[in-house]
Amino acid sequence: MRSLARTTKTPRLVICAILLFLLAACSGAGGSNASRGRAAGAPQAGAPQAGSPGRAQGNGAAAAPKQAAQARAVVFTADLRVRTPDVNAAASRAKQLAASVGGYVDSENGTSEPVPSETLVLKIPSAKFAPTLDQLASQLGTRLSLRQQAQDQTGEVADVASRVRSAQATLASFRKLLDRAGSMDDVMNVEQEISRRESDLEALQSRQKSLDESTSYGTVTVGLETPPVARVAKAKAKSGPHGFVGGLKTGWHGLVAVVSVLLTILGWALPFVGALALVGVPALMISRRVLGRRTRPGGGSGPVAASAAPGRPGPE
Repeated sequence: MRSLARTTKTPRLVICAILLFLLAACSGAGGSNASRGRAAGAPQAGAPQAGSPGRAQGNGAAAAPKQAAQARAVVFTADLRVRTPDVNAAASRAKQLAASVGGYVDSENGTSEPVPSETLVLKIPSAKFAPTLDQLASQLGTRLSLRQQAQDQTGEVADVASRVRSAQATLASFRKLLDRAGSMDDVMNVEQEISRRESDLEALQSRQKSLDESTSYGTVTVGLETPPVARVAKAKAKSGPHGFVGGLKTGWHGLVAVVSVLLTILGWALPFVGALALVGVPALMISRRVLGRRTRPGGGSGPVAASAAPGRPGPE
């Protein structure tokens, strides 16, 4: 009976602890809202009263929007296209400007064919985004286009931060309940809940880190390209000359190429011709001598010689 009463008492203890935690959280939220309402309705210490000079009221009204503007979390993005005669020099200058304000190069993509061009993705600190963008647009070359965008993420940043704090507080409460668990079932249930809460907290912290990075650094995509004159000149150089002079040059280059090929073939065949001459000439001379001896045996008398003698009739 004691063990049964203990097992039934422990879940009740866990449920009561959870309810107490929820009530404390609600009362804390209500207290914070009430304190905010009292702070909003009551005059602050050092704040200008109704009878104070108007100059002090003007300074206080000007300071409030400035502080609110500084507390904003904004994501800055820009797309800049620049025309420059030297793409490599302009890319180096863009990297130097980004590094001088604490930024860095996120990615780089360049090509030299058919014409030189390069694309840089720069990360610039949000506090120095606007002046750095002006320097990039004015110091790299001729600006072709500039598109920029600012997205306010203040609400989402505050919401994620609040959810992270709530998840951390809930996780701490469940860890305290784990120390008070009396049975194995309670321990397993609380551990499962702690594991789920830890996963939710890690996801929220990852989102919070991503928001911090995007609001701390703005993104500038810089596209560098060469002027159209350089492109046309390079295209003409690749396509070749035209007209009579162009045809003459092309024909001359063709003639030189044909002569070069013929000379190459001649040079290749000359060793074989020399070897055949060294072997063939003596063989030809020897064969002629042998044939001469066979056709004129004994001093050249014979039927052929008798028929060739003038004034003598041939044999009947």
